[in-house]
Amino acid sequence: MRKRLDRHAALQRADAGLTLMEVMVALMLVASGLLLALQWLPMGPGRADVRQVGYEMALGLRQARTKATTQSREVGFIFDAASRSWRVGERGAPHPLPKGIQVRMQAADQLNLRPREGRIVFFPDASSTGGVIIVTGRNRSIRIEVDWLTGKISIIEEER
Repeated sequence: MRKRLDRHAALQRADAGLTLMEVMVALMLVASGLLLALQWLPMGPGRADVRQVGYEMALGLRQARTKATTQSREVGFIFDAASRSWRVGERGAPHPLPKGIQVRMQAADQLNLRPREGRIVFFPDASSTGGVIIVTGRNRSIRIEVDWLTGKISIIEEER
């Protein structure tokens, strides 16, 4: 009888927890999984940065259109390639671009009063001069189109 109780107690002790070897194997599996996951993350300006900059610029365009209609005056969205920034209106606060993000702007040339500056102007009736802004980064680009007749702002995300 005594032998039977000792064996039963020994089995209960063995099932009571994990051995050091089991814990080490589990930690190594977690670490290797994390290393594999980190391999897939972009190193540098990637999807989130390009998308964020593109949507912030689209928001700036919408702010310019809203100001033009509510204040009954022309309001420009200005991109300055020399300082790598954009702003709403002549006196608006500049929004600098992060490193690694490129922006190209196609707009009416006669509106560009300064070299390396592009502008899209919105009018009180919500129409605009129209244009296209392309924000590019690592393997991704955002195309922002402004319709000249309606002032509608469209965002198109593209993989490269």
